[in-house]
Amino acid sequence: IEMTQELTTTEIKAKIRLFAWPITLSMLVAQLYSVIDMAVIGRFLGANELAAVGNAANVIMVFLAISGGLEMAVEIIVSQLIGQKNQDSLAQTTRTVLAFDGICGIIVAILGIFCLPAVFHLISVPDNLMRYALIYGRIYLAGLFLIHVYDGGRAILTAAEDTKKSFYLMLMTTVLNLIFNLLFIVGLKLGVAGSAMGTVLAQLIGALLTLKLLDDKFHFAKCSGRIFNAKQIKNVLHIALPTTFQQFVVTF
Repeated sequence: IEMTQELTTTEIKAKIRLFAWPITLSMLVAQLYSVIDMAVIGRFLGANELAAVGNAANVIMVFLAISGGLEMAVEIIVSQLIGQKNQDSLAQTTRTVLAFDGICGIIVAILGIFCLPAVFHLISVPDNLMRYALIYGRIYLAGLFLIHVYDGGRAILTAAEDTKKSFYLMLMTTVLNLIFNLLFIVGLKLGVAGSAMGTVLAQLIGALLTLKLLDDKFHFAKCSGRIFNAKQIKNVLHIALPTTFQQFVVTF
């Protein structure tokens, strides 16, 4: 892979700025996801729905901490491989981490869906909000594997110094989230379910586009051998476990 921008060569300050500003903007735009959901729900539904989604969103953040830990691990590992200029390992690692991210998302989603009622009772969600919170939380978690793949894919793009595409993906899915929220809540009258469905659908489109960009860049779909490489997964977990724990601490 021909790298067009090497951070270790000339004009380091300018290159760092070019590398950093899309990451900074991506972090800012990411915060708009929950803001959009809350704003549309508060404007077009009601106080109970808004409070229920707020409670559900706080719990969902705990489950998303695992995705955040995996994302940081993927960035580090892929960055190391790019420094080694090992294209075959890059393609194999891309395929492995994306598949592993998706599997982790499915496992966490199943656990989360079954645990939600107990968690909501633990944090004393009022009975009149419970129904709305469960609807939103379960639909959101049903699409958690898409979020894992999408976040993992963007992490690979970031590690490959393609931060602009990573930012544009985040911006696109945020705009789609707003459009789908308005369509499902205002147009189709689906209530809090519509808000969660809008977010999941936006993530689905983002995940598919991210996979396409990564395959164009690394050609991981044509990779031979096993999808799951035990050594690569061990390397991911070695970094992801402490970073996930850190995410949990920050979330709590």
